[in-house]
Amino acid sequence: MQKILIVDDEVSHLGAVGKLITDVRDKCEVFQTANTHDALWNAVERQPDLIMLDWSMKDIACLELINQFKTNVTTQNTPIIVITENHVSLAEIENALQAGAIDYLRKPIDQMELLARVNAGLKLSRLYQAIKRSEQALQRQRAQLDELLREQNHLLAIVSHDLRSPLNKALGLLQFLPYDGDLTEAQKMSIQMMEKVLDGGRKLIDDILIINAKEADMGAMEMKELDLVAWLKNVMVHFSPTAENKNITMHLIAPETCLLQSNEENLTRIIDNLLSNAIKFSYPDTNVYITLKLQDDRVLIAVRDEGQGMSEQDQQLMFKKFQKLSAKPTGNEHSTGLGLSIIKTLVTQLQGDIRVKSELGKGTTFTISLPYLVHN
Repeated sequence: MQKILIVDDEVSHLGAVGKLITDVRDKCEVFQTANTHDALWNAVERQPDLIMLDWSMKDIACLELINQFKTNVTTQNTPIIVITENHVSLAEIENALQAGAIDYLRKPIDQMELLARVNAGLKLSRLYQAIKRSEQALQRQRAQLDELLREQNHLLAIVSHDLRSPLNKALGLLQFLPYDGDLTEAQKMSIQMMEKVLDGGRKLIDDILIINAKEADMGAMEMKELDLVAWLKNVMVHFSPTAENKNITMHLIAPETCLLQSNEENLTRIIDNLLSNAIKFSYPDTNVYITLKLQDDRVLIAVRDEGQGMSEQDQQLMFKKFQKLSAKPTGNEHSTGLGLSIIKTLVTQLQGDIRVKSELGKGTTFTISLPYLVHN
């Protein structure tokens, strides 16, 4: 049963309004108080679904009482209807509505009008309560999901660390096999295959640890000034042997210098992943272009290849974790399905964004846009 609180320091008014309500609504509880100083206490104790306030109270202004209700956590969403005399101006009523009242009634009160306003107020109260229950349920679910995510990440980190150690030991033992005597070509090939599989497993574990660590740590990062042009040249040198193995030529298109404040660790992993993918998914005897330019207050770094390109469906899925796309490495390289997910996380941490332009059979361009932050 819904409850209505009537506040008026004139007892005769209380009884009249209360009777009008009970005459038109028999399925609600009406309680009254003439002690306006205790009106908030009564509302907190009884938690009404609707509050009706008389405008002309002697010991407290109606607006002040509305403010008390609206600043209290228990009553802040309780609908309030103000009952006024005819002489109360529309400007004063507007002040009451701005303070938090939802409606008003003028005296003498018409029963049918009263019923309509009370019904609307009680309906609004039910909506508020339904929203509050939904919010509480969502908060509980969010807390449960956060706890599950923490447990998952903790378990994943433990498992990843425990798996990396035996993989490293196995790789170390394989390196000693050639010293046990001459190996046949078939045995050498088997060792190479085992090393490739183990190295791929280790790379997957490293990627898992990286993305978990980055997603968990969204705080402040150490920023340093980088000359992006010189920095990109060094990165390209690192990838030169991999590109030469597939006869892929790398090109840098950039101004003479470009200074940027950024986190070098994140930026290194971003460009490493983009260049690695560009070479991995490109055919031999093609080109990879790295373009650096300033556009308004942003720094744009684009990595373009002449490889297989990506389908529309792949472009919708590419930033999801462990998502295997239809394109396959052209040199039988290993892919964990985490590279683009890592890039997206790191770019977001740098307050940047990433865009892709791709066409099947014609290649792919990834463009990183970063805020242009420099020391003055």
